[in-house]
Amino acid sequence: MNIGTEEDPRLVQVGSTLSSEERERLVALLKDFKDVLAWSYEDMPGIDPEIVQLRIPQHPEASP
Repeated sequence: MNIGTEEDPRLVQVGSTLSSEERERLVALLKDFKDVLAWSYEDMPGIDPEIVQLRIPQHPEASP
């Protein structure tokens, strides 16, 4: 679901098990606070890249 605009999309996934009332309230809350949520790593200056980088250990002799 896009809680942003067409020009500046802010995509979120909302659980399918929520009631329609819960869904509406959650979407309204997310829209109200979309300006304080981090949408990319650039939105989080000072965060150590070691925390957010995925590393997949691989045996040195294995082919990728």
